[in-house]
Amino acid sequence: MHSVLRVFLLLFVVQSAFWVEAQRKPKPPKANDSKNAQAGKKPPVKDPELARYAIFEKSAPRPEATEPVRTALPLTLAKGTRIAFIGNTLLDRAQHFGHFETALQQAHPQAALTVRNLTWAADQLGTEPRPANFADVEQHLTIAKADVIFAAYGFNESFAGESGLPEFRQKLTTYVAGLKAKAFNGEGGPRIVLVSPIANENVKGVAAADRNNKNIAAYTKVMREVAAAQGVGFADVFTATEEAMASGGSDLTINGCHLNEAGYRVFAEALFSKAFGGRKAPAVDEEVRASVIEKNKQFFRRYRPVNTF
Repeated sequence: MHSVLRVFLLLFVVQSAFWVEAQRKPKPPKANDSKNAQAGKKPPVKDPELARYAIFEKSAPRPEATEPVRTALPLTLAKGTRIAFIGNTLLDRAQHFGHFETALQQAHPQAALTVRNLTWAADQLGTEPRPANFADVEQHLTIAKADVIFAAYGFNESFAGESGLPEFRQKLTTYVAGLKAKAFNGEGGPRIVLVSPIANENVKGVAAADRNNKNIAAYTKVMREVAAAQGVGFADVFTATEEAMASGGSDLTINGCHLNEAGYRVFAEALFSKAFGGRKAPAVDEEVRASVIEKNKQFFRRYRPVNTF
């Protein structure tokens, strides 16, 4: 016992000596970098009014249950219709090109449509990873007061192959049944259009079409069947993109599965045609498209700020 006490006291004396010596040495000056430089600006004043714009999982409103409505294609969009995109990377990246949304606005110039992109790359049915306390998809649909929802799923799920089809069918059925029974706009159920995955294409070094298209076609077929059974719309963009890729002329993806500028033009034309009864999308007005892309940038910063905490 005494020996343990002696060791403890010795360690205490040694640590104290080191501490005293450290205090004698001057601290090195702070590096002259952006972390330590003073901007000379006063810290922002916290405005309590801003709290009402916060959208957190713990406090954001949730939709009330409602009687589902049947979605009939072609869609009709009344003045003031509020449209939301949900799902995976396909519609997430679409915000940077704006072709489909531009077609929506140009085809309905007097409708004052509101379009909100609530997608998140890599989302799949039942798996929507978010930062802590980030409001979930249904809460954001409620904030957006969505009347019409375009929902893109199926690509990520397709990697489960043929054996994953029964689970995909069950998950999609449950998801759609729950989605259409919520009054996101506060008045009634939304109209829903399920959007199939696009086809993959073979690119240099990646035989994506050869590897994936058989599975994607099978998952597209299940989506079509679930949409019919649930009374919601379905837009097959797999077939149109596969045909465009097969015809050659130019690559439509950056890596075999994610569309480039040309690919999103083909996608927008196909989706518009499917959603609006075979109508051809209007010729793109680049001024409108630039406004759509800028709006998407500003909304993205609102929807997904750098630090949600």
